[in-house]
Amino acid sequence: MQNKLLANFGERAPRQFRLTTDDVEVTSYLAIQTAGSNLDAPQVWFIKGGACMTGVLLVIGPLRSTFSARVATQVEDGQVQLRVEHLRLGRWTVPESLNGMLSRIADETLQDARQSFRITELEIEPGRFTVAGTR
Repeated sequence: MQNKLLANFGERAPRQFRLTTDDVEVTSYLAIQTAGSNLDAPQVWFIKGGACMTGVLLVIGPLRSTFSARVATQVEDGQVQLRVEHLRLGRWTVPESLNGMLSRIADETLQDARQSFRITELEIEPGRFTVAGTR
């Protein structure tokens, strides 16, 4: 996965990019990148139009909480927009009324990275996704 990211988004990458990957690659990459952080045992899988993720959040000291999330995606004006559809922390399902706020937080978190890219294609199917655009 690291090689794919560098080939498409590194300093020497061409202006146009096209990245196709699958659940296994993303899950492995995420597990490596988050090792030693507050996220443990992440699992990602792609569904039609979005993604699901599960894992364990290491809150404070020995406090741990499992979580699961489902996020839908769409492209608007060349930018990927995220919409949180479902979030569960431990036994608590986050109320749907908070999903809009969580979606805005996710979008704001990605704002700086998105400014460098214009997405022309985003296809998310069960087990894989493809994104294409220009830098």
